[in-house]
Amino acid sequence: AIINYDILLIFTFTLFIYGAVWSLKDGLTWTNGIIMLSTTALGIITKAPAIILALLLFVLAIYFARKHLKIRNDYFIAGTIIAALIALIILENVAPGNHLNLLIRENNSHFDSAFQSVSKYISITLDRWSWSELSFWGNFGWLDTEITDWIVDLAHLVEIISIAGLIAYFAFPRKIPAFLPKRIFILFLLGIFIYLQLAIRFADWNHFDTSGKIEIGTHGRYFLPAITAQFILISIGLGMLARKYHIWKNILKVLSLSMILLWAYSLLIIIIPRYYL
Repeated sequence: AIINYDILLIFTFTLFIYGAVWSLKDGLTWTNGIIMLSTTALGIITKAPAIILALLLFVLAIYFARKHLKIRNDYFIAGTIIAALIALIILENVAPGNHLNLLIRENNSHFDSAFQSVSKYISITLDRWSWSELSFWGNFGWLDTEITDWIVDLAHLVEIISIAGLIAYFAFPRKIPAFLPKRIFILFLLGIFIYLQLAIRFADWNHFDTSGKIEIGTHGRYFLPAITAQFILISIGLGMLARKYHIWKNILKVLSLSMILLWAYSLLIIIIPRYYL
């Protein structure tokens, strides 16, 4: 049987987000600090993508240091560089499989130039975008049991609407409803989402660059660790467009019910008939 650690990785990311948001809201304490440190360590032991939690933890440390400590800029910059190097050395020795080797190993590119490699990778990735999205929202087993296309299309519509709301959030700061969180929380959640996207796609490109082909690609489940951040960002984007708290609350109820129905549909219509009947 295959043991999959994705669920544990999702758990560590979610708990890290909880500790980080708590620290940004009420200040850094021993409790939320331990939560972030322990989930980072557990995540790195579990799977390579959790290395970005170490990066986020480092960014938060810089934020709190600048906020609470009066340090000269030159000392602060030097300390930041030294701390980053120490963190890289530690991660290189504790991360499973020494995954940071891909950042420093000798380049044995299959292509004549970096531009050729990146452009070719982007071209192939765009052609496989729909497959990656489908596998994110519900592709069970090894690529052979799919949910209905219209469900994915509906999810895309909600995502597009929420992105418009997030753009409006940053474009029109004076019109942000009082019930939505402050900008720093949005930036943090965006950071988690973007860092994971970049890390997964960089690793995929790095393999493509040395082999000249994409063997597996960016399966949707690779991005699931950031699903909590993604859902919160979606709800914030919709809240910006809803404007009224009671309207936003009803929208969230509908979305929550929709996710429950998607779970029931996946379990009863797809998973059980495919694997147990």
